[in-house]
Amino acid sequence: MVERMREIRDQLSREIMNMSFEEEKTYIRQQLIELKNKRLAAGSVR
Repeated sequence: MVERMREIRDQLSREIMNMSFEEEKTYIRQQLIELKNKRLAAGSVR
């Protein structure tokens, strides 16, 4: 589990490495929206 969390952290770091703060906020906001939509589609929202 910890190894997977580190992989996710490292991947996110690589993806946002050259972004400005505003770009990072927009990117993360979009990722959260996509995740929420996937959960809604799967019917697993609490």
